[in-house]
Amino acid sequence: MKIRVLLFAGLADLAKSAFLDLELDPLKGGNPLRVADLRAVIKLKLPQAAQTSFRVAVDHTYCQDDFLIEEGQEIALIPPVSGG
Repeated sequence: MKIRVLLFAGLADLAKSAFLDLELDPLKGGNPLRVADLRAVIKLKLPQAAQTSFRVAVDHTYCQDDFLIEEGQEIALIPPVSGG
């Protein structure tokens, strides 16, 4: 499964890119790819993100860790932001 993960704010700064392209096996262990699995992959590919909290949005909707990701969906990682 090929997915593009959009990165914003501090995560984009850490990656020095606005996105990560990932090739993932959705059937690893016979299970579909969950948001929790994606979080683990992100922390491996971008170790600096392990210390950063972020929400995962799939197709413009925040998702819980048990949400199943399908190929072709828009995935974004949204860290906390502040401003005035």
